[in-house]
Amino acid sequence: MDISSIRDTEGAGFQTVVSANFPPFHSAGEEIRYHQPVTAELEFTNTGKLILAQGLINTVLTVACSRCLEPFNLELTMPFRLGYCENREQDFDPLDQDLEIRTFDGNFIDIGPDVEETVILSLPMKFMCSPDCRGLCAQCGQNLNIQPCDCKHEQIDPRLAILREFLDQQQ
Repeated sequence: MDISSIRDTEGAGFQTVVSANFPPFHSAGEEIRYHQPVTAELEFTNTGKLILAQGLINTVLTVACSRCLEPFNLELTMPFRLGYCENREQDFDPLDQDLEIRTFDGNFIDIGPDVEETVILSLPMKFMCSPDCRGLCAQCGQNLNIQPCDCKHEQIDPRLAILREFLDQQQ
């Protein structure tokens, strides 16, 4: 991002919308692909001590459901807020202690790696195609969202399995 227009003027800022394609990445052993480019709606502001970049990142990923293993598109919208400080040693005490600071040099800030990192860190622990996904049958592997299977799903407490065997022998 070219920041030459605000670099030397405290209080100056601009808004921009950038879009970029990122390569697939792996998470928990699964390849995750971008279904569409990542779009970042950002505002850059020179605070006098740093360049503050904040806004929203939007994208759609193609992932596999953790329950039924079917691919689906996962829409993500996440906040983006980082401070960029010139690449030189200085005594820097940001007012906001939660603000992460990155360094830059010159009139250009490469936000690509930070945007990609934000997307990866915003992933849910498990991907679910829908909250009521029924998953796969543990016995035959049938996708239970498509149709039920004919497997006998008798749930017996393993501690009582001996009693079940005893009752079966009595009949």
